[in-house]
Amino acid sequence: MALFNDGPINRTDELLAFDSSVLDTAALEGVDTAAQIANAQETIGTEILAFLLDNGPTDPVFGATLHNRRRKLGTSDVVVTPELKRWHAFQALHGVYRDAYGHESNDRYEWKYQEFGTLAKAAKTKYLTVGIGLAADPIARAPVPQVTTIAGVGGPMNLYFAASLVNGAGQEGAASDVVEASVAAGMQAAVSLGGLPRNARGWNVYAGSGPALLMRQNGAVLENSASWTQPGFIVAGDAPGGGQRPSFYAVQNRIIRRG
Repeated sequence: MALFNDGPINRTDELLAFDSSVLDTAALEGVDTAAQIANAQETIGTEILAFLLDNGPTDPVFGATLHNRRRKLGTSDVVVTPELKRWHAFQALHGVYRDAYGHESNDRYEWKYQEFGTLAKAAKTKYLTVGIGLAADPIARAPVPQVTTIAGVGGPMNLYFAASLVNGAGQEGAASDVVEASVAAGMQAAVSLGGLPRNARGWNVYAGSGPALLMRQNGAVLENSASWTQPGFIVAGDAPGGGQRPSFYAVQNRIIRRG
């Protein structure tokens, strides 16, 4: 699972699973869907942080220290669980239809505006009941890999690459955005990664003939400073994973349930 700070919890096209007409409505009424997705995530982030602070430790000696640690962490260790993804989708749709409803007081959208507001509140309650998933050692989504070409072997290929980071416990973060590269005949792709966070202990490289056909190319995890050279063909391997799973959950009344 991705982390809260890895990027948008839901993409614009993912909102279609909850409302098939949202993109048509946004286009017709001039609503910026991406902005509403970002606004929803900011709103939810504030509520999550407030919840974690309110339900944090009350130890008279270490309570303040741990609260300050939480303020420093913010939402960087929050894992995007299915419940959080659902809350975000409804919150974003609520914002889209709020803007559509407010455009020249267009009453045709009032029902959806109210309905998605109700659904967002219910999804929030469900999410907080299940608990906020937290990663003990959060590993961020990898930056986009840097791809160059060097003299080598093989025929011309159009390839796609992505990368993922691995922490000290061997947990893999969410895969990066995909980058496309054209490799000419007699050349090979060389892939490297820069700007790694301090807790990264290595990385994985994924390649394929299409963005949806990526497979892991390295066996052992690559060292932070290592580069990877394409051998002239695509190695059959696992597809990119979904990111970290929660190490534990923060729930109401300062109870921590193990995941």
